[in-house]
Amino acid sequence: MNTDLNVPLSDTELDELDQFLMSDATREESMDIAMLDGFLTALAIGPNTLPPSRWMPVIWGGEMTWESEAQAKRMMSLVFRHANDILFTLRGYPDDFEPLLYEREHEGKKIPIIDEWCTGFVRGMALDEEAWRPLLDSEEGGEMLFPIMLY
Repeated sequence: MNTDLNVPLSDTELDELDQFLMSDATREESMDIAMLDGFLTALAIGPNTLPPSRWMPVIWGGEMTWESEAQAKRMMSLVFRHANDILFTLRGYPDDFEPLLYEREHEGKKIPIIDEWCTGFVRGMALDEEAWRPLLDSEEGGEMLFPIMLY
């Protein structure tokens, strides 16, 4: 188990986190992995740095009752590592950033499903709506965010 918070999640770890988010251990309102990715992206680029105590319960759909301290540490570590990966990518290599999206197949082609990611992004913005307001109210910001808000 990797505990270095600067190491990106492996595909196996992303699957582990997604399975936990979709399990009975979390509430029905918890995020899925695509929504979490959008949410953490909004937090990474948002105008203010919000403390984890403000945003972590949103991920789980409310306050969590953990099965064990080990489970709490593991899941929070995965979330922090994914958040750091998004932040470091956007700050250092923004052209390399790719949102984590679900895909479906249609006529032999993979089609990205973006609504879950966009929902997560908007939920991240909503945690600090007042600080996002100037960007939302500006013409340029409104144009940039319109596709996300549409979904």
